Amino acid sequence: LHDRPEFLLSSWNVPAVQERAAGGYPAARQPVEELAHQRGPQDARKLEDEIARTDWTEGGSEQSLFQERRQIGKAPGFEVLLVGGVAIEGSALIARQCAERARCLGVDEETLATARGYLDDPGISVVRAAALAAQTVRVHAMHDPTEGGLATALHELAWGAQSGLAVDGQAIPVLPACARLCAAFGLDPLGLIASGALLVVVAPDGLPSLGAAYAQAGLPWARIARIVPREQGLRINRAGRDLPLPRFDRDEITRVLG
Repeated sequence: LHDRPEFLLSSWNVPAVQERAAGGYPAARQPVEELAHQRGPQDARKLEDEIARTDWTEGGSEQSLFQERRQIGKAPGFEVLLVGGVAIEGSALIARQCAERARCLGVDEETLATARGYLDDPGISVVRAAALAAQTVRVHAMHDPTEGGLATALHELAWGAQSGLAVDGQAIPVLPACARLCAAFGLDPLGLIASGALLVVVAPDGLPSLGAAYAQAGLPWARIARIVPREQGLRINRAGRDLPLPRFDRDEITRVLG
């Protein structure tokens, strides 16, 4: 991507990326969550074309983008943005596959219809948001939350950066239909499969210009966390309480569909 992020955690299984990874940068051998799920062919081709044009090495040296990822952890204060809301895919799945149970739990028809439509509007592609970030500022990391929800994606992001995180739980945009469905089923929206959202890490001085670009493009975003030293751990402020950031190795969707 433009201005090469220091690391990219991606969920597209793109042939050109695999080819470049095999011969272009040694970090492909590192256990990083990369190339996990095949997205739609149109979005995959767009990302493939973009990444295929990227020089993944530093002048042919052994230093790679993934090897640079720890620089984020050495620069506390970097901002973590969330583009989109949570949890788009999880809400749609529940509304589409568990509608009758939801009705029995008191969920109204308007909420179910809204959640069913999340797969189309806003949809689960993050290509536009990622490309706009790369074109606007120096991007230090990107990650698209999927299984395990936003909370688990934040854990993965911190692992990649070798950093801690201070998360503002009140700033996380939980979509209204998601909040209602999670309340009805007793789920934590931060652990619900969250395809359609994108995490972007930028330096503080890049936040105003990127925020303005997202606003102009009509893409909702929020600053939800800040990189902190690793020894401070991963913490979230929820309703005024400072708590450990939860991790969901078993997605909350499995409590409904499992």
